[in-house]
Amino acid sequence: MPKALTEEMKQQIVNLWMNYNYNQQEVADYLGIGYSTVHRIIKEYSTDGSHEPPKGMPMPERAVPAVPIEEVTQPVVMTEEHTAAIPDAVISAVESKVADLRREIQRNEEQAASLVQHNKNYAKRVEILEKWLAEVRNDSTED
Repeated sequence: MPKALTEEMKQQIVNLWMNYNYNQQEVADYLGIGYSTVHRIIKEYSTDGSHEPPKGMPMPERAVPAVPIEEVTQPVVMTEEHTAAIPDAVISAVESKVADLRREIQRNEEQAASLVQHNKNYAKRVEILEKWLAEVRNDSTED
């Protein structure tokens, strides 16, 4: 039977989701817990069941701007004052995300190389079949 989450763990779940712009699946993956657990904890902290940040919950100052990843095109330049305020959990989560993205890039490159090889093989087959068709057409016109 899974052990109960501490209040500190519940706060960390809500904090990563609400203050650092992580979606529920990312929080679950980072903390090594199930998505349904994260969903339930966030629902518990939502006063109206909307899964929006609860009203009246103390909001710490954002250490990381909540910018959709699709809009991030330039590295964020942060001062020493800002970087000192970033919790280790956020740094670890970003390092984990970078590693995930690098693995995804590698997998895509491997798939691309595989597709190129498949296309070369198909081109050879097409060439063989076209030669055969030409021979068959020539033989049938000679009759």
